[in-house]
Amino acid sequence: YADKVGYTSPNHRISDIINETINKAEGRILFNVFQTQLFRIQEFLNELKKINNTMELNGLLFSLNEETKEAVITGRTAEALNENGELLIPAKVVFDNVEYLVTEIGESAFDGDEDITALVVEEGVKTIRELAFNWCSSLKTVQLPASITTIENEVFHACAKLVSVVLPENLSTIQYCTFENCYRLQSVTWPQALESIESEAFRCCYF
Repeated sequence: YADKVGYTSPNHRISDIINETINKAEGRILFNVFQTQLFRIQEFLNELKKINNTMELNGLLFSLNEETKEAVITGRTAEALNENGELLIPAKVVFDNVEYLVTEIGESAFDGDEDITALVVEEGVKTIRELAFNWCSSLKTVQLPASITTIENEVFHACAKLVSVVLPENLSTIQYCTFENCYRLQSVTWPQALESIESEAFRCCYF
């Protein structure tokens, strides 16, 4: 008779509540898992975008920031050097008809590069990150623009053939080990804005 009038026993009702609770819990768990996976996918897409934003032009490798329209130099191919081994760092580059300002030479961009004999940086570049030209053992001459305000640690460390350098006039600090082990360095033209020279900036230099 109870079945005919739709009677539900307490045990059935408890079972329904338990099943409903389990379903809701499973739903929340699945939703949390979905959110976590979605976050990971987004991180992957962001990293992929960074990779895709690394471009090559005239032998130089650039990391592009589409929002600020700025570019950072991250390395080179063989085509970047002329027949004399000179490396030219441009102030601007154009990709897909969009102009980017080259603001930095990235960390370790040319670390250990034995083929660069001369460096010319165009006006507009502001920063050279640490170790950018570390152990460039053939580098003899460096031409830096006034726009450079920051040269980080060990940028020209162990450039054993570097003889002279004219530092950018707006450079206020020569950082740690910038020219350490440049033992052939004979002449440095100091910037007017120079305020401090950090420890071992010219260690094992005998000019």
